[in-house]
Amino acid sequence: MEADSSPATAARRSRRHLRVGFWLTAIVVGCLQAWLYRNVVENDTISHLDMADAFLRGDWSAAVSGYWNPLYAWLLALALWIARPSPYWEYPTVHFVLFAAFLFALVCFEFFLRELIRFHARTRKTDSSGEDDAAAPSILWMALGYALFLWSSLSLIGLGSSNPDMLVAAFVYVAAGLLLRIRSGNARWTDFAWLGLALGLGYLTKQIMFPLAFVFIAVGTFSAGHLRRAIPVGLVALATFLLVSAPLVIALYGVKGRVTFGESGKFAYAVLVNEVAYRHWQGEEAGSGTPLHPTRKIFSDPATFEFDRPIQVTYPLWYDITYWYDGLKIHFDFARQAKVVWNNLSEIKRDLLGLNGGLITGFLVLLFASSARRSILKDFSAYWFLIVPALAGLGLYSLTLVLDRYVAPFLVLLISSAFWAAGARALPEKKGVLAGVTAALWFMLALELVPDVYAAAGDLAGRRGADPHPYWQVAEELKKMGLRPGDKVASISYANVNNVKWARLARAKIVAEVYHSIYEPEKNDFWKARPTAQQEIIRALAKTGARVIVSDEEPRGPGAAGWRRIGDTNYFAHFPSGSFLLRGNHASPRADKSKIT
Repeated sequence: MEADSSPATAARRSRRHLRVGFWLTAIVVGCLQAWLYRNVVENDTISHLDMADAFLRGDWSAAVSGYWNPLYAWLLALALWIARPSPYWEYPTVHFVLFAAFLFALVCFEFFLRELIRFHARTRKTDSSGEDDAAAPSILWMALGYALFLWSSLSLIGLGSSNPDMLVAAFVYVAAGLLLRIRSGNARWTDFAWLGLALGLGYLTKQIMFPLAFVFIAVGTFSAGHLRRAIPVGLVALATFLLVSAPLVIALYGVKGRVTFGESGKFAYAVLVNEVAYRHWQGEEAGSGTPLHPTRKIFSDPATFEFDRPIQVTYPLWYDITYWYDGLKIHFDFARQAKVVWNNLSEIKRDLLGLNGGLITGFLVLLFASSARRSILKDFSAYWFLIVPALAGLGLYSLTLVLDRYVAPFLVLLISSAFWAAGARALPEKKGVLAGVTAALWFMLALELVPDVYAAAGDLAGRRGADPHPYWQVAEELKKMGLRPGDKVASISYANVNNVKWARLARAKIVAEVYHSIYEPEKNDFWKARPTAQQEIIRALAKTGARVIVSDEEPRGPGAAGWRRIGDTNYFAHFPSGSFLLRGNHASPRADKSKIT
């Protein structure tokens, strides 16, 4: 039998080959990036790992935080339970979970992209495959979409970041794909149930998805056609979302004693807009309220704080920062809010100029190549149901803090809408223009990703030594010095920068710190304090029960005496008098009298 060589068959074969090639590229590049950063974690991840431990031991009340949502911790708990990694492999296990989240996001984006291409084909009155759009076949739109995904997932979010933002992006893509299906008029009531589920899982991952869920559901409802039909199915999405979200809201009520979907936004607003103390709030700012249970100030200059009770985790201060800020009041400040929004919009503008300006340049090329530039507003309006949630996400983040990994999926929705709208009109040479734009974006993307790929490939090929694991090295050396799981330690700088990462692997608990802010490095520096003040701080830290005090920078000045380098790392330890008995080059715990013969 003669093989089918029709144009439609050839187009399907080309799309299949592109999809397979892209998936292989994404898997290889993502795997290499995850491997390259396998020993690197964000400080936020320590809180998620501690939350995972709480779930594994069944300590449900400790597993509820007003700042972090639980879904990422559940996935980490599952991975830790299955793999049972040693401390050396714990952080690589985290990156394995992140890689799995990346693959899940890829599946979700594939769903979104297919629905987007089908919707675009319908707006051009072609069939759902887009095969008769000879000016710009769907294979070019696929290639463009894949470039946007890799840019957002590996450049903006990245597998070097160990935060749950990749999961948030996945759920946003699912929700956006369902909005496309709803707008196309082919949705069933089950699609609205899936929309509510995706948004509910998004909220269980990150708190900002709670208010955004109502935007997505409202847009989906108005996109469904006649209100007599739209309202019932919209209620299906809303009911599903509330059903998924309710257990966490109820759990938070039990912990906080008030109805809340989480308080990370309130904390961020207080710090970034009202300029309340970034850490260790003592109620000093007028009108900020009175702290109900603040951290305890044990020395004034340099400011030193203790926070041992009641949270029992690696770093109690950051595990649920909202606990230490209970009693906080926020207020609207127009001038300060305007400044924050302006700065955040500048960050968004920088992202829109991503890929060395390739994104905005590519959009303008498509726009000016169009045969109906005067209809661009009409073309944009066809994608309003994607633009509205995208702008809502960007707008909410712009009120407080914009980071690349936060806004990545919303930028993808906005940029996709812009590109597809710009290419909505037929033009004689659109195929060549779109091909050129897509090729240029892939080239710019390669320039961003090649350095990580080359470094990771070199690591695997043995062209350079294995990536160091300084946090594990510090933990192991301190164990040789006598530190045991559960021991209390103190930091003479802000512990959430570096010290929390080795403390997690040592299963130690940081109970006190000299708050030397990374944002004001000249202030509150322990090493610039008077020698008498340094001695008094050491004594105050020892009274907290800390068995060792650690510095993540080299001691300097008169107070450097008595500090010992931890192995061959760049960390240094001071043992308060009586907490350790030194033996040779190491230290061992004080002997138990019952074991003395």
